[in-house]
Amino acid sequence: MSVTHRDDDLHKSALERLLHPRSVAIVGASGTSTRLGGLVVKLLARHRFPGGVYPVNPKYEEVEGFTCYPSLLEIPADVNIDVAIVFIGADKVVDCVRQCADRGVRSLIILSSGFSEIGPEGENLQLQLTEIANRHHMAVAGPNCAGLANFPDHFVAYGTTNFIDRMSVLDGSIAVLTASGGMGNTIFTFCEERGVGVSFLIGLGNEAVTTAGDYLEALVEEVGVDVVLCNIEAIRDPKRFFHATDRAATLGKPVVVLKGGRSEVGKKAIVTHTAALGGSSDAYASAFKQHGVIQVTDLDELADCGMLFSSGVTISGPRLGIFSLPGGATSLLSDLASDYGFTIPGISDDTKAVLEEILPPIAVVSNPLDPTAGFARDSEKFRNALTTFASDNEFDFVVFFPIASQTDYAQQIANDVVTVHNSCGKPIIAIWTAGRELEDGAWKTLREAGVPLFLNSRSAFRALAHARRYGEWTSRRRTSTTNDYGSRWGQSAESLTSGNADAVRNELRRFDVSFPYTQIVRSEDDVAEAMAIVSGPVAMKILSSDIPHKTEAGGVILDVLTADDALTAYREIIASGRRYSPTAVIDGVEIQNMVEKGVEVIIGISTDDQLGPILSVGLGGVLTEVLHDYSQRPLPVSRADAQDMLSELRGSELFKNFRGRPGADTNALIETMLGVAAFAHAYRDRKPELDLNPVIVLPVGRGAVAVDSLLHFGDEK
Repeated sequence: MSVTHRDDDLHKSALERLLHPRSVAIVGASGTSTRLGGLVVKLLARHRFPGGVYPVNPKYEEVEGFTCYPSLLEIPADVNIDVAIVFIGADKVVDCVRQCADRGVRSLIILSSGFSEIGPEGENLQLQLTEIANRHHMAVAGPNCAGLANFPDHFVAYGTTNFIDRMSVLDGSIAVLTASGGMGNTIFTFCEERGVGVSFLIGLGNEAVTTAGDYLEALVEEVGVDVVLCNIEAIRDPKRFFHATDRAATLGKPVVVLKGGRSEVGKKAIVTHTAALGGSSDAYASAFKQHGVIQVTDLDELADCGMLFSSGVTISGPRLGIFSLPGGATSLLSDLASDYGFTIPGISDDTKAVLEEILPPIAVVSNPLDPTAGFARDSEKFRNALTTFASDNEFDFVVFFPIASQTDYAQQIANDVVTVHNSCGKPIIAIWTAGRELEDGAWKTLREAGVPLFLNSRSAFRALAHARRYGEWTSRRRTSTTNDYGSRWGQSAESLTSGNADAVRNELRRFDVSFPYTQIVRSEDDVAEAMAIVSGPVAMKILSSDIPHKTEAGGVILDVLTADDALTAYREIIASGRRYSPTAVIDGVEIQNMVEKGVEVIIGISTDDQLGPILSVGLGGVLTEVLHDYSQRPLPVSRADAQDMLSELRGSELFKNFRGRPGADTNALIETMLGVAAFAHAYRDRKPELDLNPVIVLPVGRGAVAVDSLLHFGDEK
């Protein structure tokens, strides 16, 4: 069935009420708190929701002290209901949504399952639900979701038992979007264990109406939200989602994503959980990089990033100072820092001179710094030393590593670190691996003062690396190249058939892709005529859309010099092609001027079902095919994106001067990449798949030349 397109402005208004309700009805309320309909009412009461609460169930006269109504329509007409929370059988939900529309309820939380996640029957119910909701401009959480909580407003309708025994939660600025109710509980708990609170906890479910992108758009505008953590299985509206992440970046609010489905087994699990299509994991990873989204791989990493980013600390660069009370930790921390791309610069002469006056004579004044055993027991000297060290302009930030677990001594250290943190103007990160007896003392002091505290060294550097890369990305985002898509962006498509090699080359030339002189020959007489025109050595290649891998078919012969050699090569290529694929249609042989040596790369376009055309670049030959050394970005691709793509290649050093070999013309390569992206954008409705392999990147100032191309459109049979 066709579904009415929703009105986005009216949907946003309904979503505002969903996130900030003043009154709620619970359809399917229960007097038994072990049932979801009863649990939600109990949570609203326990967390002192200040608005009206209206349970609905003909079996009860009251639930948790609230008057219970036989039906939604029997709630007094003068009562305005902002949100209906629905937990009834899936077969009754559609009628309930109609009743909500009749009653003027424009925001729903549908906890019920049994929709698209179970197959065709459920899909039909979900389509009916979506049609009604869109027609009446509703915002809908779910169906098949865990619920929603806005903790600052005391609206807790998140249907798990995690909150049933709690009267309060930590204040915090982290919002959480989660495809899984149980995972949402874990993320919430992990955040609180790290001393940071969650403001919003939203279960996504099947996202039949309101998607992760809708929530993200709203949450980044919330004054009380500084960071958004997403545990998602799919992005159902990529355009809206990434528009929201761009807005988040503008506001300085990091978005951290844990996305399932990186493996084939993971993708299958997604379908059975929320009936979502996960999309290509590589394509999404590239989109996250492009939009400054921090992608993580497990829940601990997600919570660690939430804690670090919510502290407001900025890691502006890779230069790290290490101040370690146990000397034995200095090498461990240095190794881990190096593993995650940080550098350990030396101390400036001025700083060294001051520290030599403060530290014991036996201390070696260097970075990492070990001030010697027991030094921190002298608070004044410890504060002076840490302040002097942290203030050195050679460092972007400082990691402080204590080992003390004796509570009084640990508390003194924590107090001193807070004093220095508040005065030195530079981030100090604490990695404290001592026992849990410090939880309510030293650790609490650091957390309440906004000093990021990690209990595991590797976890700390993993999160710090994310923060550094995010800082670098935000800096690049402010450059003019971020909005430079090349001179051919927006150029229109023409009538083009992928099987016409000459036409394909000519069209790509229109998008600034360079090719060597090429002539197609289809007979031995054609060979002689062609060789009379070209000069120097030529390459000869079979031309057949049925033989994409020409070398494997014996369809490529290089460095052909004479007309006689060309004739022999022509015969060999035709014969090899017929042996390789007897049914292949051979359209002829290309004779092409040889290109001088340079760095070989592959440039490609693929079309992802969710993200559309994706630009890829990789170093040629074995580096791409075996080592998977390539980088991708969805369209549109800016000049800054193209530069980032090249820098991500493990073999990017090949583009630089090396042992007397001149550097490669990466500017020309970037122009070619932007031209290919513009080509793919022009033909995006035809789902293009393009390989330029190889592209020879010549020395600086000499250009980049595509030697071979293979194009296919998804709309062609």
